[in-house]
Amino acid sequence: MIRNLSILLLSIFFLSSCNDKDRESYDSMSFPELLTSLVIEYVDLETISQSTNISPKELVYMKYGIIEENEDLTDYLRDLKYSYDKDKESDIVDLLDGHKFEINKQIKGKSFPKEKYKEQEYLNNEKFQEELHILGERLYNKKVDRILNERSSFWGKIKTGWGYMFSSKETFVKEFKDEIQEQFLSVNISDYLQKRINAYVNMLVSEHLFLYGHKENIPPIKLIIGNHNARVDLDEESEDSFLSETVLDSIDKVDINFISVIIDGVINTIINKVSSDEPYENTQEIIHEQIYDFMNGLDIWILTDLNKITQTL
Repeated sequence: MIRNLSILLLSIFFLSSCNDKDRESYDSMSFPELLTSLVIEYVDLETISQSTNISPKELVYMKYGIIEENEDLTDYLRDLKYSYDKDKESDIVDLLDGHKFEINKQIKGKSFPKEKYKEQEYLNNEKFQEELHILGERLYNKKVDRILNERSSFWGKIKTGWGYMFSSKETFVKEFKDEIQEQFLSVNISDYLQKRINAYVNMLVSEHLFLYGHKENIPPIKLIIGNHNARVDLDEESEDSFLSETVLDSIDKVDINFISVIIDGVINTIINKVSSDEPYENTQEIIHEQIYDFMNGLDIWILTDLNKITQTL
């Protein structure tokens, strides 16, 4: 019992250490990186403005060093990006609920020469074009990962193992695929990417206005990719891999020793979180590859329209 308690405490320590190291990577991100990344991936400039009580113009000025950066604000953006990346929904709600930052509005710099700015914007447009496929892929992958993480949790393992005992292999696999498919059907990939495009375009237009006084009245960029839904398809080998990962050491039976599960399950669950040997690693990889192929098969091309906006400056 003492040994088990020691392992439990040690596992919690290692899990905490891993989380700290994971969080450290965000501390090196600069204000411009954070602001741009959040707008591209999650929110728009207006939302950040409303949640910080700082005008879009002041946010843009801070991004380009025209007014002084506020370290508390930068830390706030780090927390916001971390919360979005890690799907910490309650933290996101709290962060967007409204904060008031006192900033120094005194002008201390000036805008880049226009041609230099445009050169950089053309490069950013290319990066954003490439990012669109990645954003969609990440959205689908998060839904898959959430299902697999629930299955590999302490109670998830019990529920999954119990369900397997009372169904055929074919039914068990079908129910899993249906569960994934239901999550995929909840995604309107066209609408999701359209929001990201709108947020990016609005950021460009705002920067043109605040940095160079260039007011644009551009038509919206419409993304039309049809009614497509990602699908998961497991061949016989993939199904065997999934079944093997589900019951760990056998695809023919599940032997649940409840005393062992209760005593060792919590410890194993915590250790699994810091282990590179994930319970559904093979299944996760198979589905992620299919999502990658699906997203890269979609006709998503808006770079020409983005560059037209840059040309007008």
